[in-house]
Amino acid sequence: WRFKPEQVDTWLESVKILEHVKYVVLHAYEHKTVLARETGVLSKEAGVLSAMALNQFKEAQFSLELSLKILVGTDRNSNEIAQARADALQELGRVYRYQGNFEKSETTLRRALEIRNRIANGSS
Repeated sequence: WRFKPEQVDTWLESVKILEHVKYVVLHAYEHKTVLARETGVLSKEAGVLSAMALNQFKEAQFSLELSLKILVGTDRNSNEIAQARADALQELGRVYRYQGNFEKSETTLRRALEIRNRIANGSS
């Protein structure tokens, strides 16, 4: 499952499985599965869905912060992991902006940009 914000017609089905997705992510995080990148991305998708479709910014913040915790615990030298971290940071920065926390939003978005610049320069 992946949440696709640009496909509004899929939002209802995504919302129906959101609680299950959050449970799976939390379970995988607690048991340190080998699917850390996939789990981190799944948690990010749950955060985006919570923010965009439901305006539940605290839930979104939790899912995105969990995504980052999961991704930080994996191989940091991987461009795939670095890109997933940058994506999660970008979405978390947006959530902070929606919450009116502009300072935290800017800091978080700058971290995402730094990671993307490192990837572009070949030094993830």
